[in-house]
Amino acid sequence: RGRRWAVLAVVAVLLLEGGRSAWTYFGVWGRDPANYYHFHKPYELAARDASAQLDRGRQVVLISEHYRHPTAVFEEPRLHDALWLVQNRTIVLPAASRGEAVVYWPHHPLVDQPYIEHRLPELTELVGRVQDGTGATALGIYRFRPEVLAAEIDRPARAALAEIEVLDWTLPAAVPRDKPLEVELVWRVRDTTQEGRVFAVHLVDAQGRLWSQQADLGFMPEQWRPGDTVYQLFSIPLPEGIPAGSYEARFVVADSAAVPMAVSVDGKSAGFALP
Repeated sequence: RGRRWAVLAVVAVLLLEGGRSAWTYFGVWGRDPANYYHFHKPYELAARDASAQLDRGRQVVLISEHYRHPTAVFEEPRLHDALWLVQNRTIVLPAASRGEAVVYWPHHPLVDQPYIEHRLPELTELVGRVQDGTGATALGIYRFRPEVLAAEIDRPARAALAEIEVLDWTLPAAVPRDKPLEVELVWRVRDTTQEGRVFAVHLVDAQGRLWSQQADLGFMPEQWRPGDTVYQLFSIPLPEGIPAGSYEARFVVADSAAVPMAVSVDGKSAGFALP
């Protein structure tokens, strides 16, 4: 009789704990809307739609959390050769001569992407949207505006560095010391390369002293193709206590050994940094 009560007690505990675990897993965690993103559902949906676009001969651009996101590439292996944009501060306009391009922007509620939110609508038009279970946008599908692509074709270069040419840049005339300095650079690929490259913007004072810098490369050199235009944002943090005054932002391209590449302006040598 004692053994029977002991067995019943054990069974009761197992049933209780099993029920609690099942409710926690299926009732609480399983219904969490964040799981939609934890399991990379937007990337899965992007890959399925992109597969049909590739069949039609269109180019695919993916604004991604990771370079060659494993979920998307597993779902559609051909996406290994798509244009992958990482770090949420880069947008690439493929050369118009290569035909129509489709841009996929998988969202994540915990990832802040202010630059993409600001710049992408100016360059593209929304052609599709997928919502998650809460009604929020999980995936945006875009196409570049024809007038934007046409305007890029004959855009003159202001300087050349290695395999790229700089078309334009934008930065504020002044910035408060408790905010980062944001510099938007627009550049175009001149030639392909299999070598590593490092892009950086340096902040120097009137005496040439370096106060801050940011290195960033949201578009990998192995994907560069002549004619592709890149919009890229650099956010340079200002160190605590930096004196008020006049400073200069300088764009530098270096090789994989951190050796700066020469700058050319109007076909003439202009040092190793573009102010």
